[in-house]
Amino acid sequence: MNIELARNLVAAAIAKAKADYGRSICIAVCDRYGFLTAFATMDDAPVRSIQLSQGKAYTSARMGVDTDVLLERLHVDNIPASYFCDDKLTSLPGGCVLKNAGGGVIGAVGVSGLAPDEDVAIAKKKRSSPSPRLEAPELIFEKERRSCQKPACVSHASSLRRLSTRCGRSSMSR
Repeated sequence: MNIELARNLVAAAIAKAKADYGRSICIAVCDRYGFLTAFATMDDAPVRSIQLSQGKAYTSARMGVDTDVLLERLHVDNIPASYFCDDKLTSLPGGCVLKNAGGGVIGAVGVSGLAPDEDVAIAKKKRSSPSPRLEAPELIFEKERRSCQKPACVSHASSLRRLSTRCGRSSMSR
């Protein structure tokens, strides 16, 4: 993740929010470790969305999956997010992990301010290369990777198996 790519992702999310929904959002982009790289809040965006967007990006980067996928898994296994010993995690939909062509996490996007499905739609908007110097065509969003049958792609199940084992619990790491 670099600052130019992060800024382009922020600009694209703002443009989509304006064009498709006509409402304000907050958008956060973080690096592969969950540290904030770029952030923007549109005029009149809900104040609570500032922290929520940052939490969604952080969670996607740290866990390596989109927050809606994490939410689904938490419900299936009937476990709380606190299971992972990280009070910054959130399973609110609207966080999208960004991966390179090799499947490595390069960062994440978090969007907040609209309905959950609208936050997700903006966060997962796949973009063409914003600049010839960037590797944006290699960005593959988690949902798209799950549907790919190529051996190099990570399936839904294996993505979830890679979820954190920070607390020594194993139900999600198998």
